[in-house]
Amino acid sequence: MDSHSTEMGSDPQQESSDAQVPANMGLESRRNVRWKPAERMTFIAACETAIAEGYRHGRCFTKQGWEHVVALFNSSSGYNWTKQQLRNHWATMRRDHKRLRELLSCNGVVYDLPTGHIVASEEWWTRKIRVRRQF
Repeated sequence: MDSHSTEMGSDPQQESSDAQVPANMGLESRRNVRWKPAERMTFIAACETAIAEGYRHGRCFTKQGWEHVVALFNSSSGYNWTKQQLRNHWATMRRDHKRLRELLSCNGVVYDLPTGHIVASEEWWTRKIRVRRQF
């Protein structure tokens, strides 16, 4: 049985690049920032630190929590990104995690940790693509 896979984190809007959008750039000339894997890990570490220090209310960061995440991320990464840029990335990561969790809950789908790929049979992918096209 053939297997077909897709690499996690391969979204071109999210992957590594040397491109960085300055915080003060006008809206008409803005584009999506592409996150390098090291930047993602720095962001996750900043979020984990803020959570461990109690800067969260339920599932959301408090105002002070976001300020703390911004300060930690910018000091660790050397960037000067805004709270909104980091909140947008948080939202993107949450959406991607939700999609991954839904995908992995399907029968016949596994995550191959060494390769970072989602693995399923060719038949499963064909069915999935057919269902997506109907919507």
